[in-house]
Amino acid sequence: MQIYNFGWQRKCLYNWNKSGQLGAPLNPYVGWEDAFLAQFIPGTPDPDIDAKFKNIIFADGSTTDIGVKSSSIILGREFPITIENLVAGPLQLTGSSMVSLSGPQAAHFYVSQQPSSPIVAYGTTTFKLRTVRDSMPGFLHVGWTYPVSMTVNIPNDDPDENPYDFTINFTL
Repeated sequence: MQIYNFGWQRKCLYNWNKSGQLGAPLNPYVGWEDAFLAQFIPGTPDPDIDAKFKNIIFADGSTTDIGVKSSSIILGREFPITIENLVAGPLQLTGSSMVSLSGPQAAHFYVSQQPSSPIVAYGTTTFKLRTVRDSMPGFLHVGWTYPVSMTVNIPNDDPDENPYDFTINFTL
């Protein structure tokens, strides 16, 4: 909703109380008091985007460490990530590639399914990340670890989260 300010007026239906909250209705026949009037006009809200994998929410600009993972869980697997439209208006994904990957180990993954666009009001779409089967070490010697870090980039028309980027870290 958009709020349009009509300023201070002498006659009103509601009054602001001393704690700054909207008070009880005034009876216009009993008294006149200064009050702040505003009109609420429904409008199309700005787009708002969110992304998650299972119960993990990836906030815009965040780095999420999902811990130590066995290579048998990661290699050759597909990971669906859901993009949510959090408002009543449509959300457009605007890149020529709607989701792209960057970062040190991004070459170990690819987007096997791009999301659809536009995303309807309060709707979702899914894209899938898949590992490139032979690009990561499958079996590490005991005690060895392999850190993985990649950034997911989602260009869109959300005015304060474009592009929507988040980094995923884990260790094999």
